[in-house]
Amino acid sequence: MAAMNRWQAVGMERTAVSIITEAQTLSGLYLHGCERQFLYYQNTIRDRVQVIGIDETVARLYARLRARWQRQGRELSDPDIFVAATALVHGLTVATLGRNVFAAADEVAWEDWSGN
Repeated sequence: MAAMNRWQAVGMERTAVSIITEAQTLSGLYLHGCERQFLYYQNTIRDRVQVIGIDETVARLYARLRARWQRQGRELSDPDIFVAATALVHGLTVATLGRNVFAAADEVAWEDWSGN
């Protein structure tokens, strides 16, 4: 609930999500059969936020970050690295519910929206 409150405070129209985040969100809704939440997302949220895809610039930065962080022993998942690359390319701050995930990515500006 804290994340939704923060999102509304910032303004949905002023936020963007990575296509990776959208895919993860929809996957979770499908997995758990959350029809009401899926409809809310489709009818209320989806058209109000910009969904940023993965282009060549994001893909190349992803590759560089993944290689560098792997050499340094940093543990970030591929989806998290794509989100980080997307944020860096577009000059955005990552809003996350898993604050320790992006703590390993010191290049990435992030905020903990978990409310913890």
